Amino acid sequence: MSLTTLALHILNGLTFAALLFLLASGFTLVFGLMRIMNLAHGAFYLVGGYIGLSVLVATGDFLLAT
Repeated sequence: MSLTTLALHILNGLTFAALLFLLASGFTLVFGLMRIMNLAHGAFYLVGGYIGLSVLVATGDFLLAT
């Protein structure tokens, strides 16, 4: 494995960890304040992923999709 590939895998892992942290923070904040589990966070996460995938397929540019 080259150094470039390793750096790319590390960056992808950190990006995914940051996304999961934001999702979990939103769940915690809403549940802590309202005492109601709001599952709309998952729907918004899914919509964002779908839009990113659609942009990637339409343009072929990964950086534009992220």
